[in-house]
Amino acid sequence: MFCLETFESQVCAVMEALVDAAVAELDRLLDQVSSGADAAAAQRRSAPAPGKTMRTEDREERRRLNKDIKAQFASLMKSCTEGVVQKISMLLRMSICEAEDGLPAEKVSRLNDQTKAGRVSRPIKQCQVLC
Repeated sequence: MFCLETFESQVCAVMEALVDAAVAELDRLLDQVSSGADAAAAQRRSAPAPGKTMRTEDREERRRLNKDIKAQFASLMKSCTEGVVQKISMLLRMSICEAEDGLPAEKVSRLNDQTKAGRVSRPIKQCQVLC
């Protein structure tokens, strides 16, 4: 028997892995950009001019900024994926219910309007095949 909650948890796991991979890639790119900036600063230091060296405080400030960017990106991605999982679940519920005995056109229309508006609620009726 199909269990919607199991399906939702599996979709959540996939989406969480996707978010983790995206955050890791962003972190790698930010590190790469920081390393490039450090290398450019080191080249400029080969002919030192007063005030032109990359200070430790500047590096720490860049690391803090990168950390904040990464945290904001992770939060945004997690929020977006939660909405995606809810919408996928709603569409699956609608499909299961329609396959069982069909929904009247007005209920389908109302569910579609809720989904488009971002208001995903529990299904209008519980289907027999759900856990």
